[in-house]
Amino acid sequence: MISVLLGMGVPEERIVLMNPFDARSFAWDMAADVQYPQEATELANLLIPKEKDSQPFFTNTARSILRGVIEVFLNKEPGRWTFRHILLACEDQEVLRNILKSHAPTKWLLGLMEKEQTWIDIKSTLDSHLYRFRFIAAAWHAAQKEGRSISIKRWLEGEQIVVLGNDDNARSELDIINRLFFDKLSQLINSQTPAESEKKQTWLFLDEIREAGKLNTLHSLLLRARSKNCAVVLGFQDIVGMEAVYGEKEARELLGCPANLALLHLNPTAHAARKWASEAIDQDEMRDLSKGQSLQSGGFSQSTQTKWALKPIFYPIDFYLFSRAGSDKGMEGVYVVEDHLHKKDLDGHYPEKKVLLTHEELFGDHAYGLKPEANAELNYIPRKVLDMELQPWETAGEDTRSLPSIAPAFLIADRNRRTREATAAPEGNPLMNIRH
Repeated sequence: MISVLLGMGVPEERIVLMNPFDARSFAWDMAADVQYPQEATELANLLIPKEKDSQPFFTNTARSILRGVIEVFLNKEPGRWTFRHILLACEDQEVLRNILKSHAPTKWLLGLMEKEQTWIDIKSTLDSHLYRFRFIAAAWHAAQKEGRSISIKRWLEGEQIVVLGNDDNARSELDIINRLFFDKLSQLINSQTPAESEKKQTWLFLDEIREAGKLNTLHSLLLRARSKNCAVVLGFQDIVGMEAVYGEKEARELLGCPANLALLHLNPTAHAARKWASEAIDQDEMRDLSKGQSLQSGGFSQSTQTKWALKPIFYPIDFYLFSRAGSDKGMEGVYVVEDHLHKKDLDGHYPEKKVLLTHEELFGDHAYGLKPEANAELNYIPRKVLDMELQPWETAGEDTRSLPSIAPAFLIADRNRRTREATAAPEGNPLMNIRH
C-alpha cells in the first residue's frame, strides 16, 4: 500500500501508518478521542466482547472492572493517559484496588474483589483478554516517545492519509483495534456540524471489507456520509461473504446505500454474486421480435410480432465474461455513476437510451491503474522486538510526572511490594549457611 501511495505522488510525510509492527507506525492518542463515560463502555465492550459461554459472570465482571479503570483515567487524567497505562493498571491487584477506590463512582467494584477464589477467576478472565494487546500498547508507547502520535480528531482537521494496521500474525487483535478506530471515526464524522464538514472532504476506502468483521457504525455512516461531506468506498469479493458477517437483510441494505457502483469480473462459481450484480443493475423494457409461420388454404404465411418485456440489462453470465482487471486492459465492467449506467467493451443486452462512456473516459489518466514504487521494501519496515515489549510503570520517571493523580496508586503498590520483599528476604546469603 505504501508503494502505491508513493506511486500516486503522495508525500511520505502525509502517510500515517497504524501497523504496530512497522517501525514508522504512529500511536493512536486514545485519550484525545475517548473522553466520556459512555465511550469507556464502548472501549471495554470491544476489548472484552460478550461471549456465549456457560459462565458469563466472569467475562461480564472483568468488563465492568476494565470500564471502571477507564472511567477513573477519564476523570482524573483527561487527555493524558495512554492505552499502555490502562493495561498496566489492570495487571496488579493492589494497583487496581487503589485506582478503583480513588473515584467514588467506581468504589462499588471493590466488592467484586473480596472473595479470593472468585477474584482469581475474574482476574484470569481479565488477563486473558487484555494480555493479547500488550504488543500494540508497547509499540504505541515507543512511537509516542519518537514523536509520532495521532488522534482521529486531529486527522479530520488535517490532510493526512491513515493506513490501518493489517498483519496475519495478529489479525484478531488488530481487527478489534481497527473496529474501535472506525467506530470512533464514524461517530466523529456524523457529529460534525455543517460548518465543520464543509471545510474538508473525507474519503474512506474500505477494501476487502468483509475481512474487517462487523463494523457497527458502518450503516449509520453510509446513510449520513454525503451530508457530512464524506465519501465511502467499499470493496468486497462476494455478496455471500457480506451476508455471513452482517446477515442477509442488513448486508443488502448496506450495499444499497452507495450511489455509485463498479461491478467487475466475477468467477463462474460465484453464482450468488453474479445474480446479485444482475439484480443490482435492475431491468429495463426491451423489444422482443418473434416470427411465425402458419399453413392456410393458399399456402404458408409468415407473421412478425413485436412485444415489449422487462428483461435484465445484464445477465449473471455477463459478469463472468468480463476480462479480469489488469494494467494492460484496465477494469472491464459495469459502472453506475451519478445515476447513469456505463459499460466498457461488452456487447450484449444494453438499451440504446442509456449513456455510454468508455473506461478511459470514466477514469482518465488513471484508467489502467497506477505504477507502484519500484522499491517494494518500502511497504514494510519491521519494528525492533524490544519495542514490542510492554514497559512497566516508571515510578521515578515520565509516567509519574505526566499522570500525577494516578501515580499514587502505582507508587503505594510498589512501596508495599518492596516492603514485603524486604521482610521475606533472609539476612545474609542463605547459601553461606549450607554445611558441606
